[in-house]
Amino acid sequence: MTAQPSQSPSHEEMETRKRVWERIKTRAQEVHQHPSDHGINTKIAADAGRSSQTVGDWKHGRTPVPPSVMVALANKYGVSARYLACKTDDPQQSEQVAESDLTVMALEMVEEALVRATLDDGIDPMAGARLAMTAFEMLKQGQSKSNILGKLIYEAEGRSDDS
Repeated sequence: MTAQPSQSPSHEEMETRKRVWERIKTRAQEVHQHPSDHGINTKIAADAGRSSQTVGDWKHGRTPVPPSVMVALANKYGVSARYLACKTDDPQQSEQVAESDLTVMALEMVEEALVRATLDDGIDPMAGARLAMTAFEMLKQGQSKSNILGKLIYEAEGRSDDS
């Protein structure tokens, strides 16, 4: 199977990516008491657990900020993920991360675990669903992404805690 050429984002999508970046940058500057643009990408990269190159891609609109990262940054910066994503102008953070946000994060982690486990042949059709439920429950418990991914990869490779 050959990769399809990626389609360029629409003008509207590019504008949204710029607004999202500005909100992330502004909140990072406030949280880190770092009013300068110089060096803020490095701070955002550390906050997001991503490389400076990835953050540069977000800044220039080459790639969107993944929903799971948006949720993590929103929690770090004390605002709602919907605010950072420009879905609302109210920065107020709710008491708990919305279950829909947790679902998105869980599905992204399941996808990553399956890719890392390189299970492309003979995978149990229910494996993805089981992994998604595991990820969702662990997210609800507040476990870290690295712990969740480790567990998902372990299970995706066909191992269990019982063995």
